[in-house]
Amino acid sequence: MDESHRLARGLGWFSIGLGAFEILAAESVARYFGTRRDNVVRAFGAREVINGIGLLVSRSPRPWLWARVAGDVLDAAALSTLWFSGKCPTGRIAGAKAFVGGALALDLWAATRGRRDSGAHVVRSATIGRSAEELYEYWRDPAKLALIMGHVADIGPAGPKATRWTLKIPGRPVSWRSEYADERPGELLRWHAGEGEPVESDGVIRFEPAPGDRGTVVRLNFHIAPRGGRAARAAMRALRPVPEVLAARALRRFKSLVETGELPTLEKNPSGRQGPTANLY
Repeated sequence: MDESHRLARGLGWFSIGLGAFEILAAESVARYFGTRRDNVVRAFGAREVINGIGLLVSRSPRPWLWARVAGDVLDAAALSTLWFSGKCPTGRIAGAKAFVGGALALDLWAATRGRRDSGAHVVRSATIGRSAEELYEYWRDPAKLALIMGHVADIGPAGPKATRWTLKIPGRPVSWRSEYADERPGELLRWHAGEGEPVESDGVIRFEPAPGDRGTVVRLNFHIAPRGGRAARAAMRALRPVPEVLAARALRRFKSLVETGELPTLEKNPSGRQGPTANLY
C-alpha cells in the first residue's frame, strides 16, 4: 500500500470516528453550538461514517476523498450560518472553523494527489471453456502466467507466494515483486506489489461458472500506478493510453493458451504493428 492509500485509509478511520461521535453525542454537540437541531448533527455524522467506510473498502478512494471535500464545504457553510445567527459564542465557531479548514486542506491535498498517482485501473472479463479449478491452477503457475502476460511483462518466480514482474517498455526496465495476498483455488487469486517497490500494483482475478455450462467467466481487475522514480513514471506514461487493450489481450492469450495450447499472433499479418511498443498491443 503506497502513501496515498495509507492517507486515504487514515482519513477513512478518522471519518468513522468523528461520525460515530456526532451520532452518539448529537444533543451535546448541538447544545455546544447553541442549536437544537441534533437531527442535523446526526445526519452530518452519518455522512462521515459513510465516507469513512467508502475510503476503507474502495479500491479507488478518490471519489470518496472528493466526497469528504464536499462535506467539509457543507460543514463550513453550516458554521457560517450559526456565526451569523448570533446564537453561539464566536470563539467556539472560530475554533470549529479552524478545524474544518484544516480538514479541508488535507482532504484537497489527498484528493488531488490521488489524481496524479491514479495510474491505470482496468476491469475486463472473458468466458473460457474450462473449469474454474483448471484456470486457477494455470494462472497461479508463474511459468504459464509469463506466457499469458508475455506481451507486456516478463514474469518469473520470486518465492512460494510471489512473482517478479518486469515491464517491457523502451529504455530502462521497471521491475517489482508481486505478492499473493489471497488464494482461493477455483475461486479467486489476489495480489499486490510488495512494500518499497517502484510501482503500486494490485489486482484480483475471479473464476465464476458461466451460464449454460459453457465453462468459466474470468474477471480480471487490476490497478497499477507509480510510487516514485523517473523510470516508474515513464512506464506509466507508456502504459496509460492502452490499459484496456493490455487487459483484453491478456485474457485473449489466456483463453487461447488454455483452449488450444497456442498463442494468438500477428507475426504473419503484414499489417501487424512494428516498433518498440508493438508488443503492448
